Amino acid sequence: MSETLEHRETTIEGVRLHRVRAAGPGTPVVLLHGWPQTWYAWRKVIPELARHHEVFAVDLPGLGDSGSSPRGHGVRIAAEADASIPLCTLPDHQGVIWKR
Repeated sequence: MSETLEHRETTIEGVRLHRVRAAGPGTPVVLLHGWPQTWYAWRKVIPELARHHEVFAVDLPGLGDSGSSPRGHGVRIAAEADASIPLCTLPDHQGVIWKR
């Protein structure tokens, strides 16, 4: 599986975010892990989704390979980032599908 995953880092508003991308032929899907997980929680789901979608799995701030937010880290910070940061880490896409 690791041969098909692309690991990247993006810094947004001072927060270093780690994301994993699996190239697929369809619309993008963003996967967000729970507390205190990382993108790795999606490791078995990513290959299946990538058969029909471009898949992005983001480590939320303070978890996995992402850095902490200047405001700290924890469940509250991760929840606030939940809706805003993943979209910023993606290339320009339309039709993003969210799965929680």
